[in-house]
Amino acid sequence: ISGGADDFDSVGTDARSRKLDSMVWEHQQLYVVAAGNSGPDAQTIGSPGTAKNSLTGGSVLDFDYPTVGEVAESSGRGPTADGRMKPNLVAPGEWVYSAQAGTSDQYWELSGTSMATPHVSGLAMTLIEHYPSTFRGRLQLLRSHLMATAIKRSDTDGPPNNNAGGRDDYGLGLIDAYAAHWSQGGADGWEISWATGDVSNTRYLAQDITVPENTERLIVVMSWDEPAASAGASQAVTYDLDLWLDREGDCVDPEGFDQCGEYASQSGVDNVE
Repeated sequence: ISGGADDFDSVGTDARSRKLDSMVWEHQQLYVVAAGNSGPDAQTIGSPGTAKNSLTGGSVLDFDYPTVGEVAESSGRGPTADGRMKPNLVAPGEWVYSAQAGTSDQYWELSGTSMATPHVSGLAMTLIEHYPSTFRGRLQLLRSHLMATAIKRSDTDGPPNNNAGGRDDYGLGLIDAYAAHWSQGGADGWEISWATGDVSNTRYLAQDITVPENTERLIVVMSWDEPAASAGASQAVTYDLDLWLDREGDCVDPEGFDQCGEYASQSGVDNVE
């Protein structure tokens, strides 16, 4: 989706955002949405880029720029009006040589989040084709995978509530097609692991991860879909799920639903942890 409303006070409960959230929830469709070109100020992403179930993409500098990977000044910034992380990630959008609409043989150079968004959409489509049994019907897993394999802005520890580390500009990073498609064995490589499941207010979901010796970085991203919030609600996200990492699997009482483990991501407003 390229375009949207310039309603920069959107909390993601407007009619457009709620419609997108409903489509994702009811039909398991992935919607990649441009973050808009009203930056660089904070809170400059309009709906439906502010929808909680959208995968919203910002734009970074690429071809012919000395600072490749820097977020474009015009790229829309988060957070949403209810404090959620947007964009979710970024992709090349300055400048892109593309087919010119309305012609049969012409091309032109364009820039902006409308050029970054097709990079994300294209990568998502190839991943669904590459791993159909993994990602078809599991679009929340695909969103998590794209964010987890993105190139991070820095090596600093991730903030627990999605509200620091440049996430309002870059989300969880710059998409990386090679890392997203392939595990790469060896001392300088990486491994990918997926897990999906259901939780409730009385049941948690656990996944064991075997971390290779001498691992320098472990990235875990969890996201989930939700039904649309009520029209005009002050907060888009209804469910409050938390992500806990328990090294050595020695939590004493994980069913107590208190933080259990050495690290936790516990945002109360986001559906990304």
